Amino acid sequence: MRTTHVATISFLCLSVWACAGSLETVDTRPIDPVLISPSMAASLDHDGFVPMQVFDLMETESGPVVVLADPDIGTILPIWIGNAEALTIALRLHGEVFDRPLTHDLFDALVRETGAVVAEVRLDSLVGEAFAASVLLESDGRLIWLDSRAWDSIAMGLSPQVPTYA
Repeated sequence: MRTTHVATISFLCLSVWACAGSLETVDTRPIDPVLISPSMAASLDHDGFVPMQVFDLMETESGPVVVLADPDIGTILPIWIGNAEALTIALRLHGEVFDRPLTHDLFDALVRETGAVVAEVRLDSLVGEAFAASVLLESDGRLIWLDSRAWDSIAMGLSPQVPTYA
């Protein structure tokens, strides 16, 4: 089943360079997991998306916040997350491992053992007060989009080789 999403993400851009703006996206990919042929992969574009990096993880009065940033244009995007999610991201940021595998460790092992790699992650749209996101896997020349929560995709993309877009 194909569903077309048209979404406008408006957010407060916080930065030391003091910017304000909005990010408009038009996303026509299926929301169900789907295999994309290599010929379709060549047509993937990032129009309307901004490359981002995890800049910081901080505690606020409202709870933990993961901060994405585009250092080239000085845009910062804060995303409030829960304590368990903050623990996962903090461990990954610092290259530490919990005593027993966490959910993302299990997902990493599953991806690795099947020969797939995380190709990119995207924050696709704003649904209510939460970001919808996706993880793009590459396996044997095929691309597989997986629907995701924002913090899950951010955690999966915490690698220098995995681009993150918002």
